[in-house]
Amino acid sequence: MPPHDQSASAANPGRVGPPTLAYQELIDDHDRIDRLTRQLEQLTGSPDDRFAEADRLLAQLSAAIVTHLAKEDSFIYPDLARSTDPADANGLIIEFEILKKDWTDFLAIWARPDRPADWSAFRHDAGGMLERLRERVIKETSLLYAMALREGLIQLRPSPRDAGPT
Repeated sequence: MPPHDQSASAANPGRVGPPTLAYQELIDDHDRIDRLTRQLEQLTGSPDDRFAEADRLLAQLSAAIVTHLAKEDSFIYPDLARSTDPADANGLIIEFEILKKDWTDFLAIWARPDRPADWSAFRHDAGGMLERLRERVIKETSLLYAMALREGLIQLRPSPRDAGPT
């Protein structure tokens, strides 16, 4: 299934412009991010150095986040920032931009080959970051995606042409 539908949304039929995503595609991304954060959190619960496993999970989580953010940053956030939704979309977007920078800083320390060999420090830093990532996923799902649906930026279901042959 192609990730984006180029047609106008049913919620906003006159809308012309960037493609829309199916809600389920974004939720599937969230499920993967949540699963990986929980696995990494469980791993960092151990006092024993488990960097080999942590490196593998961190790489998977990073890839999932990069893929997901590319979808959102491409059109959901810019269009929501221009929306007239009564909820504070701009405040949420700014909050998410701060988290994105903090995530990049976290990876700059812990996802490089010459990272510190301090399991205790990694456990501490990862715990706070993983909690913030899960909170972001919850806010996106409950707040931003509802706004995006109303604005016609995402669809509840894929378009029939994206669903494949019947």
